[in-house]
Amino acid sequence: MHARPNVQLKRTIAVLLIAIMSAGTILGAVPAAFGSAEVMTATGPPTGFDFAGVTPATGPPTGFEEVASLPVGDGPGEIGILEGPELEPWGPSAFAIDDQGRFHVIDGVNGRVLTLDRNGEIIADLSWHDPVVCPVDIAVVDGRLFVLDLPAQPSAVQELDSEGYPAKTWEIPAYYTDHGITGFDVSTDSRGEADIRLEIAGTWHVPLVSSGIAVGPRMLPTTATDDIVRVPAAAASEVAIERRARGAAFFADKEWTTGRSASVTALRRGRPTAAMTVRSHATLGAIRFLDTDERGNVYVFAEDMVEHSPGNPDIRAFVKRYLPDGTPQAVFELPVERFRTHPEPP
Repeated sequence: MHARPNVQLKRTIAVLLIAIMSAGTILGAVPAAFGSAEVMTATGPPTGFDFAGVTPATGPPTGFEEVASLPVGDGPGEIGILEGPELEPWGPSAFAIDDQGRFHVIDGVNGRVLTLDRNGEIIADLSWHDPVVCPVDIAVVDGRLFVLDLPAQPSAVQELDSEGYPAKTWEIPAYYTDHGITGFDVSTDSRGEADIRLEIAGTWHVPLVSSGIAVGPRMLPTTATDDIVRVPAAAASEVAIERRARGAAFFADKEWTTGRSASVTALRRGRPTAAMTVRSHATLGAIRFLDTDERGNVYVFAEDMVEHSPGNPDIRAFVKRYLPDGTPQAVFELPVERFRTHPEPP
């Protein structure tokens, strides 16, 4: 009898992406995500990410700490993966960490959300029910579970109750799905009402729900070149990503003429307090402000696309850390080539 393969959650830079999006108490709970991370760069030709301002080291990703190992299957404590010679691998599509340090993993193959404690033990198994089809992203805020269900007709963001049924549903305008949705984020206001933003084409965010009320679609001035969606420079400020952390607002925006640089600006009371720059010798993909830690350091996610042949880019992913004043401090390359499927987020 053959041993079943396992799906492993690794606590390293990939988990750092999720951990730093959680509350500050979680940052203190996962020191390995910071202490074991290596500053590194890519080897090879002089195309790709620019580590300006950082003294990089080379070498393979190191410092992994296994959080959990789940056997592949459809039984209790197992997680589903489908793959074959003519199939693109399909497995866990996303996971999130709540303010108690628990992992919530979408097991789309088996139609459920698995919850693991800090030690990697499964403590809950929630199957979803119609009209939920198959969520592709997940957020856990104030103990509430939100999912992005793109396969639903129409696509929707749903808040699930304790039995896996939608407690609330917000339909997504077809205009947004036509432009390509790659994720979402959720926060709540002082009254506990949801604020939901959709990530469009891995580049900018648009509001779907504000204080629990649906927001009409915002027109996106875009141009398309093959599979790459670009925003004219004149309209960049209208679609820049905005996220808030520890009393500051952060805007991420690309230089749209060449697509090789981007900026993340921190503002307090409407005034800029720090500016951070990401550059590439090739083309930048997604740019996301992630979060700040308890020291005020800023974390930015970036994708780098080196196109070896038309329509076939080599995509690499990085997290860049900046000091509170915007000085670049470290770069972490995510080992995306090690994984058969790539959960969201970051």
